[in-house]
Amino acid sequence: MTNLNKFMMLVATVFFAHSAAAVIIEGSFSGRTWDVEKHDMEGAPDAKFWENATSWGGYFEGSFWYDTDLAEAPFIEEYPGSGAYASYSGPHNWLHTTLRMNGEEIALTSSGKTGTFMSKPYETINLGYQVDQYGELEESFSLGYYDRVGMSQREGFFSFSPYIQPAPFLNGFSLIQNFSSDGHTQGLIEYLGYVQFISEGQIDGIHYGGLFSGEINKFDIHVRVPEPAAWLLFLCVLPLLIWRRRLTTSVFSTRASS
Repeated sequence: MTNLNKFMMLVATVFFAHSAAAVIIEGSFSGRTWDVEKHDMEGAPDAKFWENATSWGGYFEGSFWYDTDLAEAPFIEEYPGSGAYASYSGPHNWLHTTLRMNGEEIALTSSGKTGTFMSKPYETINLGYQVDQYGELEESFSLGYYDRVGMSQREGFFSFSPYIQPAPFLNGFSLIQNFSSDGHTQGLIEYLGYVQFISEGQIDGIHYGGLFSGEINKFDIHVRVPEPAAWLLFLCVLPLLIWRRRLTTSVFSTRASS
């Protein structure tokens, strides 16, 4: 095998191996607020978000993504006959969730502008199921961030846990999930889950605090499609490599015959 052939195989192997290794999961959600409570948030982190957040029916939306390769082995709890749950942790700020309202946004499941209070905040994905007293299956999927020391804390959380459960939607305890649900059916708004965010601390001796909570009415999660630019780059380079190989082969063939 020529050096050029080896190089072409190496390029292809590295490219496709990288594409296959990193599985990025992404999704979105939207809904209406239940409550927004705040005091002395003017100088607090995410002050603009708190200034524009509105209670009781204000529209919000969010998006999230995570890299499954960053997750540690799950902690699993099983309750025979009644349910089971799995919890995944990962490195700091491995969960990326943005909550938006009235043109402003916050980082819901990461440290954002606050920094950290604990040496290692809790940053988890939790999923599982339980069987209720009527024998009905209830599944849930959530992302959460918890960081608290004394009276300073940052806590963000969202959960997909429909009040009226569709057919089973979880792909077992895998981090690779693919499902969606729209609560706006037949003119009704169905509860699909909830969002909660708490920010509390002190700045210049002044204690600040904020609480945001809302109901999710639309949710989606799926595997991210690879960026087309990477594929185009490889497809552009490949013809050049083939042309170079043919040119080299032609030159050596001409010299051999003469």
